[in-house]
Amino acid sequence: ATAWSSAGLPRDAAAALASLHPKADAIAWPPLQVELKLADAELRHLTLAPWDPDILAAAEMATAAGHDRLAARAWALALHIAGTTNQPLDALAAAARATAAATRDPALIAQTQLAYARALNHSQRAGEALALCEAALADAERRPGATASELRGARECVIEARYLRGDDETALAPPLDAAIAATSRAIGPDYPGLAQLYNLRASITADPIAARPYAERALAITEQAYGPTHLTNVGALLALAEREADPAIARGHLARAAAITDAPGPDQRAATVEGVNVHLALASLTAADADSSTAPPALITEFERALERARRSGNTGLIAQVLFIYGGYEADWDVRAGVAKLRQAEMLMLERRDPRAWMARHAALVALADHGAWAQAIPLLAVEVEREDEEIPAIAMAKLEFALARGLAITRAAGATARADHALARLRDATDASAVVVTVAELRAEIEAWRAGHAR
Repeated sequence: ATAWSSAGLPRDAAAALASLHPKADAIAWPPLQVELKLADAELRHLTLAPWDPDILAAAEMATAAGHDRLAARAWALALHIAGTTNQPLDALAAAARATAAATRDPALIAQTQLAYARALNHSQRAGEALALCEAALADAERRPGATASELRGARECVIEARYLRGDDETALAPPLDAAIAATSRAIGPDYPGLAQLYNLRASITADPIAARPYAERALAITEQAYGPTHLTNVGALLALAEREADPAIARGHLARAAAITDAPGPDQRAATVEGVNVHLALASLTAADADSSTAPPALITEFERALERARRSGNTGLIAQVLFIYGGYEADWDVRAGVAKLRQAEMLMLERRDPRAWMARHAALVALADHGAWAQAIPLLAVEVEREDEEIPAIAMAKLEFALARGLAITRAAGATARADHALARLRDATDASAVVVTVAELRAEIEAWRAGHAR
């Protein structure tokens, strides 16, 4: 049964496990019962089923029976699954690490560290995850006896963390292509775990036409493994919609995804999490046809649906994501409400130690500046441009300092041209950043044109 799950064949795994349960119950031997519970948990994880505390019962059973190595495996698996199902991580991580450390087995200790790192990624705590992922990869590359599965998992962990950090196609495509090729060779081209990698590849590919085959391949894999209405299809449908030039076709992909995520069933909790991204995508599609100066009812409806699902999931990372995007749009027709949402997003990100918190803060400042709310914006901008934070790209700081220059000029305050000159200086060694919509060349040209019209 474990082999079927590892090979990405859930139907075969489920059939094998169903036949084993009565036999294991009859024997009532704790190690066998724990192994069966672990196999059940792996299958549920593979099929995106919601959290089941039975995995904790398995870990506790192994611990009570004195089977430390089996307990370490159980705690590590519970930790990994907790990250994908929005369970609290820190207490679970402490238990898993302590159990693994007690075995003094470098492999089990490393597996637990990797499980924690991937759980952090899934919980959108990539700022903490990246160093752990890189350490896990370095360990797997040098430790004798490290398995191919460990290496694949560590490499994917690093890719996930760098993607969440905001790395672009140039940085991510080579390792991601290598990961897809390695997994295809090792397990097979139809392994369901490849769907996530193909969806990620589609997400980072700038050219929509080039991106589409990756999403199509992901959808073909999940449909073959799970059927056309399974939750695992949603990621590929979202990627296809995002890269589709025809709004009608894109809306068709999203309608199918929404039908999957909004359907009642035992996996409703997972569907709630997936449904956030479906309704954010529907909001984005609606926004393309809306007048941004007014409050479009259809757009607000989709954002409110996304926010309701995010709150129902309890995942503060998802809530922050929705508030960030919603607030950015809402500021166009109600700057006060939009900025309030952006600030809420920043607070949640800071609580989660998310390195992208600066994006919400900057978006709020830009919204205030764009609406001429200089009494609020100028003091905040003056503080922000003095901040020293390696996570914030130079182009983002230059953009804010130029906004401050414009505000000072409009309010006839001193220092406007000096601020513009300093913004240009920031751009000397700056590079384009995916988190900033304007390029270095475009921003430099805009500042230089403004500067030419503003003498000292």
